[in-house]
Amino acid sequence: MFVFAAFLSSAIMHTRIAPHWVQDVARFNPFEWAIVAGRQALQDSPDWAAVWSNLGMLAALVIAMTWLATLAFRAYQRSA
Repeated sequence: MFVFAAFLSSAIMHTRIAPHWVQDVARFNPFEWAIVAGRQALQDSPDWAAVWSNLGMLAALVIAMTWLATLAFRAYQRSA
């Protein structure tokens, strides 16, 4: 899964020169959010709005996945 996410992001090739469907997938790829945040933060004059917006999306994803994992674990505990 990790390799698939990396290929559908700008980690290997910039999405501007990728096919249109790869651009669409990369827009919703959390791996891409991390790549963009890291690249922007390391530039000479970083775009902090892009950094914080991508980090915010990653934080929201972490919160949502933590909530879902907690629900799944509670359901598993009730069934055992």
